[in-house]
This record gives sequence, structure tokens and C-alpha cells, in this order.
Amino acid sequence: MGDDFDAIVVGAGMAGSAAAIRLAQGGANVLLLERGAEPGAKNLSGGVLWGNDLARILPRWADEMPVERHLVRKRFGFLTAESAVSFDLDDGRWRNPPFAAHTVLRARTDAWLAQQAEAAGVTVVPAVPVDRLNWDGSTVRGVVQGGETMTAPVTILADGANSRLALNTPIRPAPRLSAAATELGVKEVYRLDAGRIEERFVLRPGEGHAEEWVTGLFPPGVMGGGFLYTNRDTLSVGVIL
Repeated sequence: MGDDFDAIVVGAGMAGSAAAIRLAQGGANVLLLERGAEPGAKNLSGGVLWGNDLARILPRWADEMPVERHLVRKRFGFLTAESAVSFDLDDGRWRNPPFAAHTVLRARTDAWLAQQAEAAGVTVVPAVPVDRLNWDGSTVRGVVQGGETMTAPVTILADGANSRLALNTPIRPAPRLSAAATELGVKEVYRLDAGRIEERFVLRPGEGHAEEWVTGLFPPGVMGGGFLYTNRDTLSVGVIL
């Protein structure tokens, strides 16, 4: 009996949708499963997208994807309680198309990418929390969801760095979590008029600024950092520790 699909991709984030599109462009029959109510619904991250690799799959992505601003400056810094040092990457070529990078909000970009996957012939099914891999002890051949097995000779897990499906399999044994090996990120999105953003960060309309900082201003032994990204009319601000 043949397989249901040539490939099954779990997770309709940027990696999963891009993989599904590339496979479909090569003629494969692809199923893309997303746990969230819709692609992008669960993706809270968002920052800078460098699109060189994406351009190989979707050459016009920068003209069509709902990006926020094209990046013209990126600042890296180190911060202590007494001092700070930073440096800027400010390449004049970034101000002219084709732009090197854009700030993005994943809820928008991921939804758009999934639409491109559908246009390429991928079967996209949201709101499907896959239960487990179809694993016979030596080979993965699809997934199991709600008692139904969907088979494919290729299964791609794009459900995040801490893939739930890969846990407790030879692919990725259960990790031993410790405070030193665990990071927590918190992000807020603040609305701010586009003109105010451009005034405060010395930008022209459509231009974007990004900052990433490393700091030790947390409890002893805990390193962390912060970030700031300018969007069209919002700021993405957060900390990681």
C-alpha cells in the first residue's frame, strides 16, 4: 500500500512553510500540519528577517510579504550597572533595494508564507495537534493524530527547537533541564505612531532600526539581554534571561 503523501511537514512556521514550498516546487505531494488555529497564531517571536535564503524559493518575497520596515541600522551592545558600550552596523547599501533585511511580526509573515505554500500546491491543515510520530522503532514514516495515521517516506519536524514530537525518541532523548541551560524570553509590542518612530530613531519613512544587548543586570550567575525592533507603527521590546 502506498503512502498518503510524499512528505509531511509538522509546523507551519517560517521553516516549515519554506520547506513545504520547496518540496512542492519539486513536484512533491506535501501535507503541512499546524497546531495553532491558523499559521502564525502561536508564533510570538519577531525581529529581523534576512531574506537571502528565502529569495531562492520566493524571489519576490520582499515585495509581497507583509514586512514591517527595511533595516538600515543594527546596534549591538553590552550593558552593566555602571557602563555600556555599543556599536552600530550602518551600511549605506542597506538603504537601497534590494534591501538586506526587514523587521517582521511573525503572526503576519507566517500566515502569508502558508498562503504561498497553498498556492504552490501544498495541503495546509491548521488546528491539528499531532499526537506522535509514526515510529516503528527504527524508521519514521509519517505521524499519528487522533487515532489516524498519515504516512509519508519523508517527515520534517518544524515544530520548534524544543520539538515535542522528537522528545523521548532516539532522534532527541529527553533533555536534563537546568537553570543554566534554560532561557526565558518576554516580549511586549507597544503601539507608536510611525512618524514618532522615525523621529526618535532618526529614520526615513519605511526605514527600520534594531538593537540587541547583552547584560549581567540579573541575579548573580544569570546572564541575559534585551532587544528592540521598530515595526511600522509599533515597537517590539523584550528581555531574555
